[in-house]
Amino acid sequence: MDVSEFRRFGHRQRWINTPIDRRGLDEVLARLPVQPGSKVCDLGCGTGAWLRALVDSGFEGACEGVDSDDLAIDEAVRLSEKYPSIRWQVGEGEAYLASASGLGGVFCVGSSHALGGFQSALSAIGGALSSGAWALVGEGFWENEPCEQYRSFLGGDLGLMSHAENVAAVESQGFDCLWATTATTRHWDDFEWDFYRVARDWARENPQDIEASSTLEKRTAWRNAYLEWGRGTMGFGYYLLRKP
Repeated sequence: MDVSEFRRFGHRQRWINTPIDRRGLDEVLARLPVQPGSKVCDLGCGTGAWLRALVDSGFEGACEGVDSDDLAIDEAVRLSEKYPSIRWQVGEGEAYLASASGLGGVFCVGSSHALGGFQSALSAIGGALSSGAWALVGEGFWENEPCEQYRSFLGGDLGLMSHAENVAAVESQGFDCLWATTATTRHWDDFEWDFYRVARDWARENPQDIEASSTLEKRTAWRNAYLEWGRGTMGFGYYLLRKP
């Protein structure tokens, strides 16, 4: 199994690539001010969990998922045979937004880095939304000041702010922030341990595979950093905003 195959395997095992559970996802969707017949896109859609859940909640409109990972899109297509209203495309979110206008809603959960960072993502999303439309942006933040060991492990502070500063950033871009919530410790535990488990199982099933062994080593280091420094320090927020 090569790296690309593992990436697809990992996505399939972790049903969504963000720290949230199904109940939490449903609670978020219930707050979206969706308009029937509008168009909604998901930037960095991965395997498409947000859009499928939106359709399952009763949304009637066009949906489009965009991701630069062709294998994730392949998996999204496979999982969405019963969702004809959703289209999938391999591409960059920045290019997609540059040519989009009049969108009724946007998901950008954990994907702002592909748009130049949180502030740049907000600006680009705002330019593509119609007046009164919504966006759900998922972004990391510091719950507590990270220690130097954790900063070093991550390669810096990642440009993260606090949860309150993220809300202020949303409003500074001219959006109405309708609601915000954060991932719980349980959400984070499930997220980190799920990805570790995939690497562990792969390595056990392929004991002679150097790539599997290397991946497990990296995931173990990441898990240990989470347990020692990241748990209760790294946060993740979900910000529901509306363009006036």
